[in-house]
Amino acid sequence: MSDRKEFRDLADTFGASEADPTVLPVVGTVHAGAEPDVAVEAGEAVEISTGAVMPGGADAVVVVERTTERDAGDLPDRPEGAKEDTDRAVAVETAVTPGENVMLAGADVAAGERALGPGERLTASEIGLLSALGVDEVPVRARPQVGVISTGDELVRPGEELDHRAGQIHDVNTYAVAAGVEAAGGDPVVYPHVEDETAEMADALTEAAAACDL
Repeated sequence: MSDRKEFRDLADTFGASEADPTVLPVVGTVHAGAEPDVAVEAGEAVEISTGAVMPGGADAVVVVERTTERDAGDLPDRPEGAKEDTDRAVAVETAVTPGENVMLAGADVAAGERALGPGERLTASEIGLLSALGVDEVPVRARPQVGVISTGDELVRPGEELDHRAGQIHDVNTYAVAAGVEAAGGDPVVYPHVEDETAEMADALTEAAAACDL
């Protein structure tokens, strides 16, 4: 993660550009995962890591690519009340407005807002969201096992040659229904097509009913 510079208000960087940068004292550093131990006053900057908590007094961030490290000797006259114990400075080469390059708490999911609801499939995005919320377990249901059986003496498996004189056709429903089941979130279990024989149909349906949810 790249370091960035953080400022108190718009006046600190107003009119700043690469040709005419604003030079500010760097009065501290804030690392990601650590509580800030420095506050920012007007006319000051703090070095901050991406993902770190903003210190008190700061309301905008400038990416490090739009800054240049300077010595404290490059600073203009210090404003009244400014900290004197810094030997670091930064040249800011762009203006920022309050809230720029800042992610507010609750920007992903606000307090009290439903993150996920019943029936939602857990893909990589949902699992990432749960991890971000600190949730390590959720109740889930397995994908339903759906048996797919086509019936008819005239059916022939796709890829096999048809006997048109006998009125044979390729089996469409088995594969179309199986694809629809998978698209809807189920797990299709495809059985061989069954001829128009009552006993054979009964055996196939009994087998599928014992093994599948639907």
